[in-house]
Amino acid sequence: MILRFLAGIVKYLVRLFLPCKVFGNHKREKKACLYLGNHVSGYDTVMFYLWTKGAMPCVMYKKELEKVWPLNWIFRDFRAIPVSRGDADISSVKITLERLSQRHNVLITPEGHRNTAHNCLLPFRKGAALYALKSQAPIRLFYIWEKTKTFRKNYMIIGDEFTLDQFYGRSITKALLQEVTDFLQAKMDELRKQLNAILVKKGKKHRKYTKKELKQLYIEYGDRADEVIANTFIMDVPEVASQSADGVDLIDATCEGGSQDI
Repeated sequence: MILRFLAGIVKYLVRLFLPCKVFGNHKREKKACLYLGNHVSGYDTVMFYLWTKGAMPCVMYKKELEKVWPLNWIFRDFRAIPVSRGDADISSVKITLERLSQRHNVLITPEGHRNTAHNCLLPFRKGAALYALKSQAPIRLFYIWEKTKTFRKNYMIIGDEFTLDQFYGRSITKALLQEVTDFLQAKMDELRKQLNAILVKKGKKHRKYTKKELKQLYIEYGDRADEVIANTFIMDVPEVASQSADGVDLIDATCEGGSQDI
């Protein structure tokens, strides 16, 4: 409780080190809601909390960190959710659904691990679809433009709330989970395109990759690495106009994530 109170005060100071321009409604209501975002750095959760209005959302962390003090104390105070990677962790599913039933915001990054590429998504895991179907909680998506850097302008877009009404009432099978996962990834990709369109009009473009990042891209994407790297610089990509639901022209440098889950 004390940590949550202090975090609400300190966040305004930390914003000075992690500036960000947010597009979309940044206010979070005190109710059950699943927030799903891309995973570009270890600061994703911090950035989301700093630049949205509301209590710290319940986030997931590696269960082995429970043995590390004071992290275990911090995670408990923030109602974080321990997850055992690589296992069918029934405990984390129960805790997540419990947090939602208690009207908390829960934040999940469905990609599962950090994506080095600036401008594409890795394949989503099915966990977010499972939580959404079982809880029937509303969902909001957010997309961070690229890896967060201190003392440099960052960009984030937050989508409108929606539910999965069209999928409710069906038995939760692997096929349904994959269908919902594909649906959520397509919605996230639309959000990515919207942010690209906004920033292209403002003359923004992604920074260049570091040597370390380039090496990681070739490990993650293999034969497609050159294509992914080329598509990163959206200002240099031929404009392909498409029409979104609200009539915004989208300029898209499309690429598909190809890394294996770890």
